[in-house]
Amino acid sequence: MLLSVDDPYLDAGLRGHIVKLAKRNVHKLSAYDMEDLIQEGYLCFSLVKARYVGKRPKRRPDGTYRRSLPAKRPDATAKKHFMRLFQRTFHNRIVTLGRKQSKLRELLLNDLIPPEQSEISAWDQLLPAEEEQATVLQLLRGAPQEIKQLFALMVDDVIRPYRRSPQRRGPRETTNQYYCRILGLPSGRDLTAEVQRYFVG
Repeated sequence: MLLSVDDPYLDAGLRGHIVKLAKRNVHKLSAYDMEDLIQEGYLCFSLVKARYVGKRPKRRPDGTYRRSLPAKRPDATAKKHFMRLFQRTFHNRIVTLGRKQSKLRELLLNDLIPPEQSEISAWDQLLPAEEEQATVLQLLRGAPQEIKQLFALMVDDVIRPYRRSPQRRGPRETTNQYYCRILGLPSGRDLTAEVQRYFVG
């Protein structure tokens, strides 16, 4: 069903409600962005209009009639009734999309690894190392213990405060002094130069 700008049910209030509901729920649906949810709103509008507007009243089993909404010149009561039908339909649609999305289960790598295989070999299978990465890994394996400890410290991202000199406004320790202190090495040792010499040559 094509949407018309002159549609009496598609007024500014209903269009604003579509945008408002989309904004309120877009964070719940990672597979959808704002534009997608707005389109879902217009789809719900079309479905409600096709089902309720301009139809002959149908008799219910209890003898009452289902309300039919006029296709042209609806009054305020008809518009209000249409808006309620639309709100319920759009809300149900968003809930359904959320349930479908939650059925997509994310798996951890540990769930896929057989007990006899190590995690490192599983990663190597999934993402084979490129030549440059293999070279860096070889260099790290053969590196002196202090360089290995330095890289482990950087990877673990252990945050410790830098020390200042005993004078209140004195200079704080350098990054090299900081790493030497954390690794238990003499403060005069130039770790930065050692890493450069080892990797660059």
